[in-house]
Amino acid sequence: MSPDELEDDLLELVVPPEADGLRLDRALAELVPDRSRARIQKDLAADAVRLNGQPPARGAKTAVKAGDRVEYRPLPPEPLDVVPEDLPLTIVFEDQHLSSSTRRPAWWSTPPSATPAARS
Repeated sequence: MSPDELEDDLLELVVPPEADGLRLDRALAELVPDRSRARIQKDLAADAVRLNGQPPARGAKTAVKAGDRVEYRPLPPEPLDVVPEDLPLTIVFEDQHLSSSTRRPAWWSTPPSATPAARS
């Protein structure tokens, strides 16, 4: 990863005592709450993190100690390829606050993994 592919925002962090012994990815997720742990793991794999001036020896699994210096240069978000889909909807009711439409019987109204039966 070249330096010009990284964001300009270098975060210089110090591991607090309450994060002593945590994995690096977990400690960073607590120190940078606007970044998900999964995103931080991708950044670690892309060499965007330095621990005490060096690449972390075990990547995301590296244990941190209180007082460790972390330099984190977050990568820009990956572009999303969201394509609108033309769905045949029939609007049953619509006003400025609410819209109701019909759906085909084969469409999920709730994803299967979110239903109580799928969790048991």
